[in-house]
Amino acid sequence: MFFPVTIYGPDGKIKKVLSPKTLEKRHWSKFNKTDRNRSFSRKAKKDVPQQLKEKLDLYFFKLDERNYH
Repeated sequence: MFFPVTIYGPDGKIKKVLSPKTLEKRHWSKFNKTDRNRSFSRKAKKDVPQQLKEKLDLYFFKLDERNYH
């Protein structure tokens, strides 16, 4: 549910009034445009190479050891 929006100019006079119907149209067109850009496929997830993962695991494991002693 949208309410009418009144836009005032620098002189304080009403410049434009946007109707609820116009605002609703604008909202749904922007929503649909951004919704099309989303990717829900597994392709969007990038896998970390196994060699890099092992290296990072070793590095962060060493950091954790120092914090507990």
